[in-house]
Amino acid sequence: MRISSRQSTVAVLLATTAFAMAACSDSAPSSTASSSSRDLTTVRACDLLTPMEIEAASGIAARSGEDATQLDGRLPMCNWRPAAGGFRPVAALLVTESSYADYDEFVRMANDNAFGIDIGEFERVDGVGRFGVWLAELEMLQVFADGVMVQVAVDVASDRNPVEAAKALAEAVLGRLR
Repeated sequence: MRISSRQSTVAVLLATTAFAMAACSDSAPSSTASSSSRDLTTVRACDLLTPMEIEAASGIAARSGEDATQLDGRLPMCNWRPAAGGFRPVAALLVTESSYADYDEFVRMANDNAFGIDIGEFERVDGVGRFGVWLAELEMLQVFADGVMVQVAVDVASDRNPVEAAKALAEAVLGRLR
């Protein structure tokens, strides 16, 4: 069953807030793969992807990004709406700090409901970052690498795979964050 655009947007915003708060809170995992903390106030999420990259990955033409950054710049976010119009973004990006050392640690936190919401079914995605997690019900990919988490939600044309599209976009973002 596909949820409506409004429900999807609300779900993405709730998940984004919950994951960001877990990543920034004292209850976040204590282990770290990187000892340095990144200054996210210098990151401009809308500069990390282009409409052409989004169209190549998703099969849907996108407008320029709309900045949705939160927490005084410490939570860079951007949404790209369809060039043909519509409420639901073609792609949504969030960058935040993360100290998850590995997928097993993420699973423990998810199973303990440390995020404060039920994230539904998820699966490991390899080949991008240290590890990725596809959140099927929310149609978003979270990729963990070098002290950051890149979260990409993507809508795709019927001939595209949403996991592969999100993975391609996350790879582009990580390349620019290095």
